[in-house]
Amino acid sequence: MAITKAAPKESNTQPPKLQILRNGVLSNSLDIANFEDGSLSPTKTIGVVKNGKKYLYEKDSDKILEVVKGWQTTGEAKTAQEAIRKLESDPPVKEFPENYPDQYFVSKSGKIYKVETLDISKSKDKFIVQYQDPALAGKGKIQVTLEIKNPKNPNSPYKERVKINLTEDKSNPGTFRSQDLVLVSAKFMDEKQINAQKDNSPKDQTFLAELGSEISISYQDNISGKIHTESASVHVKKMLQVPVFIFKDKNGTALANQAQVDKHAIDAQEVWSPAGIKIKVNEPILLDFPPGVDISDGLDSKESEACIRYINEKYPNNPGARWIFAGDKFPNSETTGAYAITQKDPYSVMHGLYNNIFLKSEWMLSETTGHEIAHCLLDSVKKGPWKSEIYDADGHAYNPSNIMGHHTTYDTKDITVFGRRNLSNEQIDMALKAPQLQDLPQENLTTNSEKTAPTRSIFDEPREVQAAHREGLHMVPQP
Repeated sequence: MAITKAAPKESNTQPPKLQILRNGVLSNSLDIANFEDGSLSPTKTIGVVKNGKKYLYEKDSDKILEVVKGWQTTGEAKTAQEAIRKLESDPPVKEFPENYPDQYFVSKSGKIYKVETLDISKSKDKFIVQYQDPALAGKGKIQVTLEIKNPKNPNSPYKERVKINLTEDKSNPGTFRSQDLVLVSAKFMDEKQINAQKDNSPKDQTFLAELGSEISISYQDNISGKIHTESASVHVKKMLQVPVFIFKDKNGTALANQAQVDKHAIDAQEVWSPAGIKIKVNEPILLDFPPGVDISDGLDSKESEACIRYINEKYPNNPGARWIFAGDKFPNSETTGAYAITQKDPYSVMHGLYNNIFLKSEWMLSETTGHEIAHCLLDSVKKGPWKSEIYDADGHAYNPSNIMGHHTTYDTKDITVFGRRNLSNEQIDMALKAPQLQDLPQENLTTNSEKTAPTRSIFDEPREVQAAHREGLHMVPQP
């Protein structure tokens, strides 16, 4: 009797798949995280201790507005700017509730702070890594390698190579997923512990990246030895070219050095990376002051205008937003580190004085340069007076170009890392429409040495040089 063998059954096993998913959809393009929509809660002052008793700062906008109107009626604060300054120095308070719902602590200076939190699940820029292999059903957990580097700049300090955990979906055996992950542009945010997990641990959720970075995920099958890979890149949406002009004092000494310019560039890029805007800083041009400008007693408004007119005459073809270093004494004595002349001022528009940012050479708040860039970009999109007489729940005036807040509740001496860094989604959408931006990054711009400085980037230099720049030193790259 003939023996008939049964035909082998067709395998239903699907080949393994490694995927990067953004909002549940396959994606080969990722963004630097913008912590908006409640995902980021910065450490900020919520109250104060007076005579041994705790008080909570008043957040009710109607009550704050009532206080401001009272000041204006009595002449204590004639303008919105004066009202803001008064709110900062003496904000209204109410009794601190015994059942305050959030974590808080009291500093040595007597300020009461709410502890920062970062809920990555709420970020619109989050992504996950997913691996599917029915043969691994029941394994419970696997690890994949996540690597971040910039293929066009091997010297970039924005690098990561870590193992991350993928946990099996109990309702879908053989499918493994990571936690929500985000890319960040600031080192302090990458190193900040989230849910008590250390940086670069298998449960880490924040990874340092820059515009142009490539994110590679790999998993090696222990049985076949095959390495499965998937990748995505961080997209550059727009570029802002920044011509830099440094004036010299009467002794011929430059009022800023290359290391100081580079630090401004690094800080500004960290702020604007979530918007997808590349800050391309030109080689500085050194200038003597025009006749009649004397900075011995500081640079007043007429002298700053003279400097701009002088630059306009000598270097008329400089797009973007200029940085001008002309000494560390500014017309407004309360300016901490910079001020921008923008299209918000009709006089500046009429005389071509806008898109100029005067910067101090020395260190200031790290977001200051990005703040001033915001004034230039946003004021070029939304022209006309701002509604500065309207106050929000924190007691500061609404102003779309008041990037990263002008909060009455901040104490810069005690503030921790999550303060004053986040752009609103509205600000990002508005800034991307600014006419100063170039549609596509141009890595090799044609320059005229007589009229326009050659473009460069601090990130084109070796890592140790970049580190020195961050510390305020100046190193000459070795050949």
